[in-house]
Amino acid sequence: MGCASSKEDGFVISIPPATAAQSRSAAPELKEHTENFESFNMIEQSDEKSLQAADKVLANMTARLSISSLEEEPDDDEWTIEDKIRYMRSLLEEMRTIEEEMEESPPMPSDAAVWNKWAALDSPTLPTTAAFDVMDTLLVPHCPPLPKRLVYRVILAEIEQLAKNGGGVVDVSPPKSDDERLIIVGDTHGQLQDALHILLTHGKPSATNRYIFNGDIADRGPNACEIFVLVLLFNVCCPGSVVVTRGNHEARDINERPASSGGGFRDEVLTKYDDDTFELFQLLFNHLPVAAVVGTQIMVIHGGLSRERADPLAALRRMKYKIDVPQRPGTAAETLLFDSLWSDPMEDDGIQSGGRGDDTIKWGPDVTDEFLEASGLQLVVRSHQVPPGRRGFGLHHGARVITVFSASNYAGVCMNRGGVLIVPATGAVSIEEHMAASLEDLRKATDEAIKSEMKLRALKMQSPTMKRLKTMERNMIKGWHSRAQANAERRQAKLKDELLKRVTMEVHEVERSLGGFVDTLLSTVRARVCQRRATLRAALTRRHTMLVHMGRASKGGGLLPLDMFREELAEALDLRIDWDALPERFQTSLAKVITEPSAGASVLSPELYPAVRFEAFIERFHVEMRDPSMAGKRESAPDTAPDTLLSLVHAQSLPLRKALSLVAQKEKTPPITDAEAGRWKKMAVHTSHAKTAVVSRGDFVAAVEALVGAMAENEGDSPREAHELIAHTQVLTLAEAAPKDELGRILFHQLLDSLVVHDVEAPTIQSI
Repeated sequence: MGCASSKEDGFVISIPPATAAQSRSAAPELKEHTENFESFNMIEQSDEKSLQAADKVLANMTARLSISSLEEEPDDDEWTIEDKIRYMRSLLEEMRTIEEEMEESPPMPSDAAVWNKWAALDSPTLPTTAAFDVMDTLLVPHCPPLPKRLVYRVILAEIEQLAKNGGGVVDVSPPKSDDERLIIVGDTHGQLQDALHILLTHGKPSATNRYIFNGDIADRGPNACEIFVLVLLFNVCCPGSVVVTRGNHEARDINERPASSGGGFRDEVLTKYDDDTFELFQLLFNHLPVAAVVGTQIMVIHGGLSRERADPLAALRRMKYKIDVPQRPGTAAETLLFDSLWSDPMEDDGIQSGGRGDDTIKWGPDVTDEFLEASGLQLVVRSHQVPPGRRGFGLHHGARVITVFSASNYAGVCMNRGGVLIVPATGAVSIEEHMAASLEDLRKATDEAIKSEMKLRALKMQSPTMKRLKTMERNMIKGWHSRAQANAERRQAKLKDELLKRVTMEVHEVERSLGGFVDTLLSTVRARVCQRRATLRAALTRRHTMLVHMGRASKGGGLLPLDMFREELAEALDLRIDWDALPERFQTSLAKVITEPSAGASVLSPELYPAVRFEAFIERFHVEMRDPSMAGKRESAPDTAPDTLLSLVHAQSLPLRKALSLVAQKEKTPPITDAEAGRWKKMAVHTSHAKTAVVSRGDFVAAVEALVGAMAENEGDSPREAHELIAHTQVLTLAEAAPKDELGRILFHQLLDSLVVHDVEAPTIQSI
């Protein structure tokens, strides 16, 4: 199969053709997935906008609480990066061995090989085969999380390498001989199946087969920890074989969000390990380079170019990069870091506001030309977004900018291919695409291949004489020709079965992908209905009142034409929904469709059907706590306390969590005998991410009331709800119901994690 080529200024790129499935653009199921993919992109961009909006709310809240300058105040006990590294090393020294970790949960017999290989990784110096052993174990079915001690050893070793040889921009030597190449990988987002597929297909990292992972390993998917440890372990064992650059998801603010809102990495780490391990990963992220420059040809950067256009490459090299990613850049240095991770290309010249929030940008081909001319480079390789057409790559600005995205079937809903960029010593740079099997299928196939290889080895160990005798016996009984015919028939039958299985698997994958997208979209819609209930009620009631005045609906009917309902819903919730491409269960999970008027009823003109009962829809979803002591406590209308307050807290959990964390940090740790141990304890207990972080009842009430005031004031930033109607007594009710420690202080992380959206017409709570 041939490849197309693109050439600009002597730089040749070999492009893979579209697959048969991608070229069947007329197929209805593929059109549905294209529309669903666009809807998913809108949800993702909306989540990113809300992240920046949350930062504005936090600024308002901290000003009200008089803690706005807390992080800027000098502190005699302030931790430097070196302090944090020493603390993490002390944890590693105190940590049990891997064998002791294994004793807590005895392995199943089938896992014996896994445990034996892990135990071998506990030697004072990691063996050169360590990365291969970890990769082999990750391919074993039902593989448990990697040992915590191994995670610490690998990440601390990588941080040490980066501290010695790293920088904001890392220089990578280009391949020099025909047996060398460089492979650039885009976003993987915790999809271990894609990382393993790439390493199995293109070869494991080595001195001659080097990799650049271009950010966004974290968040969304469930196995980012494993990807980080695996690729960094290859680099620890063979320095220079892997470079990992920083993406916008290698950032604390996004990691703290749930996976349904674009984050999920913190939850993954806490599920497998603990808060200290999450802090260790944050320490790693602050050491990762922002860009890699390959020789004099290519710059690899996660987002792209910046609005700071003066001597951009030199500015990147000088940039202060060992910091948390700013959500609202202020200084020129912060803007450069922010744009490098967040910006997107566009086809118009200049700089424009981006689609991911007020502070993000898009840059045009003139900015690319200016950068390449000033830097002497020929190509910018970036990642950050799923390319159009469900491909694993995208070309921009006359192929001078390439997007590489490696997470195939992104988030389980996009049905896109993943891609990598391969840079050889000579010849064209090539792009290769893939569609990775699920992690379960990949592990199952690997397990079967290992078993087949073992059988083959056993067969080869048999006596050659015995094999010849058995062959002669079979030939004498059946005859060679009849055996050959039978084998041919079996091969044909097996081929038919295999083709049928592939078709069936593709159909099931499409159905599973669509089902996952529907669940994601339903969660988003339900949460936004709770958040914007007053705005939505006003919009739907206004349309119904208009129909009543026109004489086409009765005043108390509560019905609205389906088309009007969908139009107002999309407008009020700021979502693009292609209803025709979605299954029927999406509509029924929101509001039942009435196809014709009931006998003797005239609540709506017959020509306006189908219709929905919009009033019932507005009251259908409510935010509640998992704690049964709070569930169902809606004594008045659903848009009054506690439901209005719970909806507000649920929607604005990120700024509230941060504000409460700042309040918790104001409390000093009681002095203890060992001063250094006190510093360690302070870090462990008062980290803003500890599940056990607490605040007093009064501080909690003050923070929630500051949130209510901030949202009422920010009318221009978000739909104004009835926040000013939330009374002090309602906030006290929430404080009374919140989980507490033995001293009566509020465990605010547990409270915020307990909030869910409840469907009153469903038997179970729908968690968001």
